[in-house]
Amino acid sequence: MSGGRTCLLFNGYTFFYRYKCRMGRKWCCTLFPKCKSHLYLDENNDILQISEFHEHVRNYLHKLNFYFSAQLITMVTGKQVLEYQGYTYYVQQKLKKNSRWVCTTYPNCKAYVRTNNNLYVVEKDTNHSHTKKVLYKTKTGLYTRL
Repeated sequence: MSGGRTCLLFNGYTFFYRYKCRMGRKWCCTLFPKCKSHLYLDENNDILQISEFHEHVRNYLHKLNFYFSAQLITMVTGKQVLEYQGYTYYVQQKLKKNSRWVCTTYPNCKAYVRTNNNLYVVEKDTNHSHTKKVLYKTKTGLYTRL
């Protein structure tokens, strides 16, 4: 996000990595020290402890649903696709600062998302012309559609 820092988005609030301790990796609210809200994550990024009493309202970008995180997944075919809100997308255009992803049923479906390099969705048109296909994760960690 700002300043090139990696941020964690949780319940509409952003956190930055502060330090590692016995408890786990501590992430503090990006408005620290004004806001004392924080959380601890283990090595698998599972939440160990939360102190979520923010002393401010959510960042306006999150209130407007502007930033959402997407994830890269690998299908059983070996292709990497972007998963966002239950739909899959493949990269159509990759630029220095962002990428344009189109629905995997393109050209039949015109839905797309544009992500920054951290896979945060910064622009979208998610009006799909079809229903979601269920994604299943196999034992090997690869995904398939049914």
